[in-house]
Amino acid sequence: MSKLKKDNRPAGLLLSRIYGIENDASHLSEMCLPCAVGRTGVGKVFMFDLAVLPHLLVAGTTGSGKTVFIKNVVYSLLKLKMPGQMKFVFIDPKRCELDIFNKLPDCYFAEVSDGYGPVVSDIEDVTQILRNLCRLMDDRYDLLKLADVRNIVEYDTKWVDGQLSSADGHGYMPYVVVIIDEFADLLMIAGDRFEERVIRLAQLARAVGIHLIISTQRPTKSVITDGIIANFQCRAAFRMQRKADSNRVIDSPKAFSLSGPGEMLFYRYPDLQLVQCAMIEDYDIERLVSAV
Repeated sequence: MSKLKKDNRPAGLLLSRIYGIENDASHLSEMCLPCAVGRTGVGKVFMFDLAVLPHLLVAGTTGSGKTVFIKNVVYSLLKLKMPGQMKFVFIDPKRCELDIFNKLPDCYFAEVSDGYGPVVSDIEDVTQILRNLCRLMDDRYDLLKLADVRNIVEYDTKWVDGQLSSADGHGYMPYVVVIIDEFADLLMIAGDRFEERVIRLAQLARAVGIHLIISTQRPTKSVITDGIIANFQCRAAFRMQRKADSNRVIDSPKAFSLSGPGEMLFYRYPDLQLVQCAMIEDYDIERLVSAV
């Protein structure tokens, strides 16, 4: 796993220095939610636009690099997007993996939490958050219909061009990135209603700028159901304990043979690409969080 070297420069510079994304400025400008997470086997920067995917499933054994990958994604978005353009919802039943983002300013969090903390852990709060996200999605679709547009890009363009009025309830519509760590634990406790809401968001939320990243260390058929597979067509697979799990996630047993932490296979049908995820320590994230 490639290592971010600590130095005295602002943490925001580290991503550019390690990945070389300063050389991809034109490519970045075309992305709504750019994420730089590592390098390919031939040394090229590996980037993707979360808004295009439009949702992502992350799976692998404990210690394989899933949480570091998610931190790479968040780091990229914090580095490259302003809080007015993008908001987060963090759901972490383990109460430890994503706690570092509790220190983010409130302006980076979507207003769907009804007073809950920035990183939601309690199962009852999680259920309410998903209900609120579905309600937010429906409200956004009403605004799109009123504005006579098809998606968030067209809507925000009309708003910026002054074609929409705040008197009619319109306003700039930021993207919302929902990160759910350890999906299996939540599914076991909350049951089918939890999965139903996740699938509903995955099916419909893309057009209104709500994008999901779900992570699990148990990619079995009971967790990664057919509904999840159908609606999370882009997947990041880290080392798996069983070939069956690898086949379930990426239609290939190759994730079973991955050698070490941070090595992953990024699946976007029909392509399967080997990527070495960069290592970002909490130290580096804390520096960036304190600077935003």
